[in-house]
Amino acid sequence: MQEGIARHLEQWKSDLEGAWREIPKAFRNEHSVRRTLQCFLFGELRTTGYRVVADYMPPRISDRPV
Repeated sequence: MQEGIARHLEQWKSDLEGAWREIPKAFRNEHSVRRTLQCFLFGELRTTGYRVVADYMPPRISDRPV
């Protein structure tokens, strides 16, 4: 059982590294890499059958009423 999980994690790791390498170098900054990997993980978790809940980031400044 543990070997299967370890192999699966290694596969996810290599898939994440592949997604990171596909980002053009001109666009590789901290924010774009983080969000790209989050989107990739979202897709992977959805395909395995997990229910994924997106993180909520409240607005920083409320300039006007909604």
